[in-house]
Amino acid sequence: MDQKDLQILRLLLDDGRESYEKISRKVDLNPNTVKIRINKLVEMGVIKRFATQLNISLFNISVCYSLFHTTEDNVKTELIERIGQMPEVVGGVAAIDNKISIVHLFRSDAELHENLEKFKQFKEVKSMENYILLIPRIGASQKFKVTKNDWRIINALKDDCRKTEIEVADEIGLSVKTVKRRISHLRNKGIIRFMIDLDTASGNLLTYNPIIKFKKINSEDLIQINKMFNNPFYIWRIANEETMIYTVFIEHLREIDEQIAKIRQIDNVIDVIKIIPTRMYYFKSWIDDFIQEKAEE
Repeated sequence: MDQKDLQILRLLLDDGRESYEKISRKVDLNPNTVKIRINKLVEMGVIKRFATQLNISLFNISVCYSLFHTTEDNVKTELIERIGQMPEVVGGVAAIDNKISIVHLFRSDAELHENLEKFKQFKEVKSMENYILLIPRIGASQKFKVTKNDWRIINALKDDCRKTEIEVADEIGLSVKTVKRRISHLRNKGIIRFMIDLDTASGNLLTYNPIIKFKKINSEDLIQINKMFNNPFYIWRIANEETMIYTVFIEHLREIDEQIAKIRQIDNVIDVIKIIPTRMYYFKSWIDDFIQEKAEE
């Protein structure tokens, strides 16, 4: 893994359908070299899937990030795989220091409460912290319509967003022109997004997740924190008005403590929880069945 690989991954996170030619111009490599590098990242397990993400907030579905402290370190793998069998759970991370994190979906306060009660039944869970992720409602102010053919296209792309329009058209029996037009519509309305699922623990990628708790988030603090992450490859999520969850890619382990020490010095920061992943998981959940059911209605 080198800086070119990280640049390619960053571009694929922004657009999993980005062509080899466009990527090549942005990273200063030839298209064939880009293709070879992407294939290698897939073989290494760094890229788990070229995913089509549904903007679930448009369908009144919310996301919760739950951090568990386990009773013992050696129970994490088996525990996270058991929790992943719950249809509400879409992913998770096993981390050092007896920690695992789970990402799960809910459609109401009652469903969220039900999820959390289920988690409490696992005897290996010593304690739990929950952060509801605030998802931007892209396109929510616009009227949007998802037709049956749209759902069929989404279903065809959900596990491989790099399928060509020709492949999708052949698979679902539509014209290439229609597929191309509807994909453009779905993207422009913010109904779907193309990206990649990553396992940052594969390929010796150094990464960590700081959960930063503020008195109250403000733009000046976020600008200051973002500048601390010298490598431009990082991902962030707002959990609420007081919490930010980052995924940061680093070159040296010593950078973690250095960065956290600097973050703690910001007056508005209350605490920083450090999560260092050892393995990432992506689970089939009811959202997959939801898409398939819509495509088959």
